[in-house]
Amino acid sequence: MNILIGVDKEGEIPILSKYGADEFFCGYLPESWIAKYNKNFTDYGGYQEIFISLNRREKLTTNVKDKSSLEKMVQEAKERKVKLYLAINAVYFPGQSYPEMFDYLDEISQIGIRDVIVADLGLISLITDKYPHLNIILSTCQQVNNSWTGKFYGELNIKRITFPRHMTVNEITAIINANPDMEYEYFILEGKCVYDDGNCKVCHNIGGICTEKFSYEYYHNQRGTELNYSEYQELCRNEDIFNKWTFPSPKGYTINGWRNMGCAICTIPSLKQIPSIKALKIATRGLSTKDKVGMVKFIKKAIRLAEEGAERADLMKFGKETFQWPELCDNKFRCLLAMR
Repeated sequence: MNILIGVDKEGEIPILSKYGADEFFCGYLPESWIAKYNKNFTDYGGYQEIFISLNRREKLTTNVKDKSSLEKMVQEAKERKVKLYLAINAVYFPGQSYPEMFDYLDEISQIGIRDVIVADLGLISLITDKYPHLNIILSTCQQVNNSWTGKFYGELNIKRITFPRHMTVNEITAIINANPDMEYEYFILEGKCVYDDGNCKVCHNIGGICTEKFSYEYYHNQRGTELNYSEYQELCRNEDIFNKWTFPSPKGYTINGWRNMGCAICTIPSLKQIPSIKALKIATRGLSTKDKVGMVKFIKKAIRLAEEGAERADLMKFGKETFQWPELCDNKFRCLLAMR
C-alpha cells in the first residue's frame, strides 16, 4: 500500500518522500483562471479566497499558483520516481469555461502531468476524447457507493476510484470484488468532513457552514410529539455523540499536537490483503509541512506493523498511544471507516 498525500508547494515532495510518502496530489490555479473568474476575490479569515476554483480547495494558499512552481514539482516527482496527481475536481464546469479548460489541459500536459483527479462527468468525457494520455482518478466528489457505480465508471476508462470517507469495510470490499480490474484508494487520515463529498455542493470559501449548528426538528414517532424519558435520553445521547465526532476538541485547537483528523489505521490489516487497493490517502492540503511529516511517519509505521502481523486491536493500541487519547477508539470520535 502506498501513502498518498497532498502537497501545496515545491520542496515538499523531497521531504515527504524521504519519510515514506509514495504518491502526491496538488491543485494548480494559474493567474489566467483567477483573473477571468475571480476578479473580486478578497481576503477572508486571514487567507485569500477565490470564488470559482478548479478544485475543491478555494484558498490560494492550498494551490500552486504559477507554472514554474508546478514544473519544479513535476521534476521533483520524476527524480524520485513517484506519482504526482493534479486535482481538477470541482464538482462541475459550465460550458462557457471549456475554452479555458482546453488551455489548462494543454498547459499541464506540456508541463508533464499525466494523472488527474476529476469529478465532473463532462470533463471526464473531454479528457477521454481529447487527452487520452491523461490517466483519470475519480475524485471522492463523485460518490461510488455500490458495485454498479463502480462498473459505470470503469466503462468511462477511469483508472482509479477514490472511496467516500464514510463507507464501511464490507461496502468497499464488495465494490472491489465486483470490479477487480480497477485501482482504488481510501482515506486513512483526513479532516473528517461531516458530509459525503458526493452529496455536498458547498463552496468552502464562505466558511465551514456544514459544521454550524442549525435549528431543526426531530422526526416524530408514532405517537406524534410525545416522547418518553428513555427516548429523550437516546436523542440527547445521539446529539452528543455527533457533536463530539464533529469537534472532539475546541475548534482551532489541537490535542497533544494532533488536529481533529479522522483515522482508519485499524482497517489496514484487513484491506492490505486486496492488491487493487493501491494507496492510503492523507488529506492535508493547506497544512504545514511539519504536520504532513508527522502524519506520513504515523501511517508508515502503521503499515509496517500490519505487514509484520499486527491485527486490528494492535493498530488501535498504536493509535491510542500516538494520539495519547486512551478512549480514542472506544468512543469512535476519530473513526472514518466502520469495521462491519
